[in-house]
Amino acid sequence: MTVQLLERKDGKSVFRAQPAKTAEVTQALARMSKKAAKTVRLMQEGGDGPPEEVAQGTSEESFTAPGRHLLVGDARVPISVNPPAVLALSLPKRVVAGCAVEASARLEFCDAEQATFRWWRAPLGDGGGGAAQVGEGR
Repeated sequence: MTVQLLERKDGKSVFRAQPAKTAEVTQALARMSKKAAKTVRLMQEGGDGPPEEVAQGTSEESFTAPGRHLLVGDARVPISVNPPAVLALSLPKRVVAGCAVEASARLEFCDAEQATFRWWRAPLGDGGGGAAQVGEGR
């Protein structure tokens, strides 16, 4: 399993794990712990009781079993398998008032028919606080 620690603009960290044929979950958890500089444990939600740590050496298939999550330090991080993602989003270099603008997106794990574009307008200098939706489309 290949693990990447991604830093988002809002300062939060996200792990991205990709399966590999030879690695075990134990090794992946060790790499995550090293990159996050915190202990990372694989947990299983219990029926009535508190979550329990999953035994070391667990197979990759059971890593993503229902009810599983990672515990990074004290933070609970849900495990999502192949969540939809926007890989790239682009607009024309020049936008002309009164002319239609078409966005282009490169998506992963979803079809373009499943995506919805929403257009917003904000007063100049507002920083987006007073934005109003002005359009929606596919």
